[in-house]
Amino acid sequence: IYVIDQHFNIEFMNQRMIDMFGDGRGKKCHEVINNSAAICPWCRSDQIFEGQRQHWELYVATVDKTFAVTEFPLQYPDGSIAKMSIYRDVTRRKQQEAKLKASEEEYRNLFEHVAVGAYIGTKEGKFVNVNQALLDMLGYSSKDEFLKIDILRDLYLFPDDRRVFQEMI
Repeated sequence: IYVIDQHFNIEFMNQRMIDMFGDGRGKKCHEVINNSAAICPWCRSDQIFEGQRQHWELYVATVDKTFAVTEFPLQYPDGSIAKMSIYRDVTRRKQQEAKLKASEEEYRNLFEHVAVGAYIGTKEGKFVNVNQALLDMLGYSSKDEFLKIDILRDLYLFPDDRRVFQEMI
């Protein structure tokens, strides 16, 4: 947490912010947070000083971290307005999301480009996905057409065989 005045001077920093960025009390926020003489390109101080509350995610290269940022105006008893910024470190979550996205893309790529027919079906007997190789093997021209198939009703001559198969797996 840190608080700045309307001239971008840091009036307060909590200990966690000091640990991460150094003690910047009395300095300009952009000098401390972004190590820059110029106002940060992501700065939303104008909106905050106009009374708006802002919330977004921000990557800060100087500390190689991503933060969920919440900022809002803070009115002092004398009527002056300051800006309070709360930075919550979400770096680990963002890294995990990126890994998950990459893993999903790798899986999707493998599923779509493997040279054998593959499908994903539900326990209830509905197809949820099918790759092009299976569509080609079975002569379907569209994925939508294939996904309308009811596995239990349309594919099994003896529907009880599916129940036996499900119990086996």
